[in-house]
Amino acid sequence: MVFKYTVLCLLLLVCGPLEAEDFFDVQTYNCQESGGGSSFDARVDFPSVGPGACLIQARQWVCEVLGIDAPLRVSCDDFPALLQRAASDYVASGGGQRRVEIEWAFEDPSCVTFLATVRDRDSVEWTSQDCATFSKADGHRLSADEVFNCPERQIKQLMWQFRGDLPMEVGRADDLYVGDVGFIDGWVVVIGPARNHTGAIYKIRYQVAEPYLRHYAGGYY
Repeated sequence: MVFKYTVLCLLLLVCGPLEAEDFFDVQTYNCQESGGGSSFDARVDFPSVGPGACLIQARQWVCEVLGIDAPLRVSCDDFPALLQRAASDYVASGGGQRRVEIEWAFEDPSCVTFLATVRDRDSVEWTSQDCATFSKADGHRLSADEVFNCPERQIKQLMWQFRGDLPMEVGRADDLYVGDVGFIDGWVVVIGPARNHTGAIYKIRYQVAEPYLRHYAGGYY
């Protein structure tokens, strides 16, 4: 699999040669189950290789998105059975139709990003999206305060500017909320509200967001 590797223009840190284990790789799992009018369909990029602490946290986040009660150090050997159990439990509950997509979306020498979309359909469709960017230095998930260096109101203005076709339930930027954040190739992602969403992706073009961002310093945001 080709690594999704890009040098962001915000990268000021000069990096030396990196070992293979400093980069991520994934195994992609597909799972489908149906019965009694319910169905579960998932496509999941599960981290298989990566820096230790970061690998643990990324795997835990994947399991949380899927609603899996997993051990702290879940492995690639454990994951298929856990995913199948999540599918079986959902179908047995008669929950409707669920589709899950978890994507390894971006990587540079200091961080890795995963995106998730969960769509639930019964009488209506609800979508839940999330973005998680993990520091390779210690595995922690970057927060909005670590990515942005501006008041929250400015972040909301950027979200409003780049709301695109998202169906809004509010009429102005100030009524948005700032959720989880992360980096993908050329964009800063912020999770916020939208109609029929429990979390929606707002993609802010990096060149526009750059004046309001923190920069690398010693390998940390």
